[in-house]
Formats: sequence, structure tokens, C-alpha cells
Amino acid sequence: GSVTWADFNQDEDQYFGTPFWRPDGSGLLVQWMPREQNELRLYELNPVSGATKAIYDEKYPTWIDWIEDLTWVRDGFLIVRNGDGWEQIYYYGNDGTPKGKLTAGNNWKTKILKVDEAKKLVYYQSCGELSTRTDLYRVRLDGTRQQRLTFGDYTHDKFLISPDGGYVITTYANVTTPPRMALIDTRNGKHRDIADSKGPKLDEANLKYKDMIWLTT
Repeated sequence: GSVTWADFNQDEDQYFGTPFWRPDGSGLLVQWMPREQNELRLYELNPVSGATKAIYDEKYPTWIDWIEDLTWVRDGFLIVRNGDGWEQIYYYGNDGTPKGKLTAGNNWKTKILKVDEAKKLVYYQSCGELSTRTDLYRVRLDGTRQQRLTFGDYTHDKFLISPDGGYVITTYANVTTPPRMALIDTRNGKHRDIADSKGPKLDEANLKYKDMIWLTT
């Protein structure tokens, strides 16, 4: 078939990032930056006509990172941006209208894992309480009831969330604890180990453990 070119000025010095299809295939959201890479726009692109319309615009004095992922919900989409200096989850309508910031705190390495629209819940992982520790969190779509679901002074990852969100399997470890796997009941926070990589002869190996040292700057 013939090619339909998007309505962008080919003479501009510009970059295009990863595009995101709408769930029904009716349109495409295209990321755009100028040469300076200090502004990020999301353009709604009609794949049939090539018409474009900016629905999101973000500016920063120095440098902006691309949107790595976009999560669609029934009436819009969720993205992770560092608008307040930390990585937060933001909610936008289908036309780009801001609907609110869902998370708060010193979040970093934030990633949306699951959205339960029936219960209006978003599950995400983040270094929200300690820069050296990853945890699983849950927050409502209206930005209330932000809650840590994981436990202890461990880094948690490789999450398996049950379809109804009632249970989570996590793999956790720290500098003195070899990886373990636990089942968490998200309704009451109770958890129990279901696997442990520490074999009976680990103590005999005389491994040198690392220490976590904090420096004030």
C-alpha cells in the first residue's frame, strides 16, 4: 500500500521516541523532542490521515528522559515522570487532560506492574523508602491509600501478583541474606517463605559478606 506521512515539519531538527498504540488501534501516541532535548511532547497521530495533535507537553531547563512505558486504563493512561524531582505515577485522560498524581514521596526506579480497574488499584515497584531497596506498593487511582506491601529491610523483585491482587509472590534478599521467595497476603500483610536458596553447606563456604556503609555528604 501507499505510505501516509505524519504531519511533522521535515526541516526541523527533531527526535522521535518510542510510539504507543491506543488499545483499539485508532491512533498512535508519538514522542517528540527538539534537538536540545529539553522538551517532550506526546502527539496524537491519525495513522490514516497522518494528522497530528499535541496532547502532552513537558519542559525542563536541562534534560528530559523519554517515556519508557505507558499503561492504558479505560479512560486514559498512566505514565511515570519525575515532575516533582522524584519518579511519580501521573494519570491523564485519553485527550491528555491531567487527572492527578497518584504517588508521593522520594520514589525512584518506579515501574507500574498491574492495574486493577475494577478495584481502582495500581500496583507498582519503586525505591520509595530507601535508595538501595526496591519494594512493591499499591495505591488507588484517586491517589489515596498509598501502601507498601513488601516487608523487612530487603530488596524485593520478580513479583508475581495474583489475578485478584490478594496475594503476591516476591523474591527478596539483602547483603547478608541469600535470595528467598515468599508469599504475601496483601489483605493483612502476613507472609511466609516458600523457597530459600541457602543450602545446608552455605555457612561452610566462609563467604565474605558485604557491608552497607552510609556517608553523609
